[in-house]
Amino acid sequence: MLDIDRTRIRTVERSLGSQGSFAKNFLGSIGVGALLVGTSAAATHEPSCSDCWGPSDRKGAFAIGAIGGAILAIPVGVILGVASQSDRWETMILPPSADVALLLRSSADGRLGAGVRLAIARRRPR
Repeated sequence: MLDIDRTRIRTVERSLGSQGSFAKNFLGSIGVGALLVGTSAAATHEPSCSDCWGPSDRKGAFAIGAIGGAILAIPVGVILGVASQSDRWETMILPPSADVALLLRSSADGRLGAGVRLAIARRRPR
């Protein structure tokens, strides 16, 4: 068993759980895709062909490009939304006199285990 000096432990981090932001990343990807492709379509639009199928002005080119960009960005938005899980942590500052110990020892099956002894609150004598 290894006992680590408790006077050197000043903070403890507590997990607040996993938090996902699927909707934010999904909608953000679709918005960026629509804006990029729509702007590109409007910037490169040439109304020289009167018999051609498609928009006749830059606004129409932007609208069609934005719709296409949003559709193309859906798979990217799904991947980014699913992959964007983050863990939130809260740092707890310990008072200098806190009774804290970190113990490392081998478990019954031979693996290394860790234990923490932390006094959160003390009872007052009545």
